[in-house]
Amino acid sequence: MLEKEQFMKLMKDIVDIAKTNGGTITTEDIKSCFADKEFSEEQLNAIYDYMHKNNISVKGYIPGGFAKAETVKSSGRMNGYKKNVSEIVSADKEKLRAAAKKLIYGKADISDKEYIIHSYLQMVINMAVRYANKGVSSDELVQEGNLALVVAVDEIAGAGEDFVKGNKDISDACEKYFRDKIREYIIRLIDNESKNDSEFSAAVAKAGLIYEATKHLAEQLGRVASLKELSEYTHIPENEIQDIIRFSGYTISLGDGKENIN
Repeated sequence: MLEKEQFMKLMKDIVDIAKTNGGTITTEDIKSCFADKEFSEEQLNAIYDYMHKNNISVKGYIPGGFAKAETVKSSGRMNGYKKNVSEIVSADKEKLRAAAKKLIYGKADISDKEYIIHSYLQMVINMAVRYANKGVSSDELVQEGNLALVVAVDEIAGAGEDFVKGNKDISDACEKYFRDKIREYIIRLIDNESKNDSEFSAAVAKAGLIYEATKHLAEQLGRVASLKELSEYTHIPENEIQDIIRFSGYTISLGDGKENIN
């Protein structure tokens, strides 16, 4: 998630680009500004809408015309990866059991760990498919699941008898641990992405609210609103309003509560 000042600086850059083009900007220009920020389409749509509401024409954007994406498609590169994994010969159960036993008792070498990890890559893909269509691309879900698998292997290395207690088969104990860890990481990624989307939308909404509030208060009061008045009206802390004004890209004046508009 971008820090507030970074976000507002990028918004200012977008506004500056639009001003040099007669108040017009394309969706591609906006995407270019955020190219390395890994924003979702929903977040970009919020920016398009914010620009539109503030009299900047966004070519390629139809207000209200974007539906919330329910499915994030995987890339061709990830599709190729999935195909390669599906073509891996199924693990030999006895060899996997032997590698798992060495892992649990702290005797596994790199080749043993790699064999275990490769044996469960399909499990990661299956789990990613199960949790698809929740706002995170399957590419990211698979990557996060693979990370969880590597972490899980390292965590149980040398765990000993306590780890396998109650399980008839060491491989079953390992598989359960891997599955739980993969699920934990994938669900956490989805939850964090959902939280970031909400925070991003809130930041965009606040910027728009302050801009509109200054115009409304000027008409209502017959003068430029003070920082305190603007804070009381929007219920946004004064220091946060100052940050947003500083980086918003708009010329927003603040008064002392006394002067009249010329």
